[in-house]
Amino acid sequence: MKKMASSELTRLSSILKPDAEKIVSDIGFNLHDLVFVVENNINYLRVTISHLDRKVSLDDCEKISRRIDKFLDSRNLIPFPYTLEVQSKGVKTEVENVSEYSFTLSKLGLVVKS
Repeated sequence: MKKMASSELTRLSSILKPDAEKIVSDIGFNLHDLVFVVENNINYLRVTISHLDRKVSLDDCEKISRRIDKFLDSRNLIPFPYTLEVQSKGVKTEVENVSEYSFTLSKLGLVVKS
């Protein structure tokens, strides 16, 4: 298997992210991350998603995986073997950024004043 430089994987991720974000949002989900990782000499393209109003199901991940896979196959943008994984963001208690924090507060009906 061809070993890719970290900079090339980062470059490819940034190229793919806008298209993946559109695919994911068109289905009604949010794209949280799209990243290439190498584990046990296998290249993984990991796509992490969430939904604003409910938990992400295995069927949701499968649906999004099929759409992204179809897009990637049609464009042939990735010049090496890889495995596509679509996963839920999961449950966590920490907020990662200001927009996520604002969204969480608005869903709870809270307003923060400074």
